[in-house]
Amino acid sequence: MNTLSIPEIFSQFSYYQENYLSLIQQPELYYTAVEGAFVSVRPFATVQLYLGDLLQLWFSEKWLVESTRQTWIESYFSTQTEAQERVYIYALEGQLWSKPLQAQAWSKPQHASCTIQLEHTLKYYCYYKALSAPQFKLKPVQKNYHHA
Repeated sequence: MNTLSIPEIFSQFSYYQENYLSLIQQPELYYTAVEGAFVSVRPFATVQLYLGDLLQLWFSEKWLVESTRQTWIESYFSTQTEAQERVYIYALEGQLWSKPLQAQAWSKPQHASCTIQLEHTLKYYCYYKALSAPQFKLKPVQKNYHHA
């Protein structure tokens, strides 16, 4: 399997948006490794995230964070600005019951990765755990990193 980087995914973001439902149903595409994408929330084991995981979390808007530069009323009336200010989380790190949780995210307007702090650690972890993935026979090395 190939490994994708976050910048590669966002350079073809419209493709993934248009095709994500078919991508997440095909195990060989779902389980494409993504460099630097993981969940490391203690006390649980660190797990690797795959392309299908990220696409589900992003397009269900579970791992999106809106910029705090706008008030809620401004973002309500200006959907174009709201969409431009989103950052897409691709890695979580921290302790489940501690605040804040550190996350790595991609800023579309800046075309760069950034580190952000998340207040609701359990919420983001539960979104990840609620994912459904197609069945796929993983290699023995991969089994350690796959969420069941």
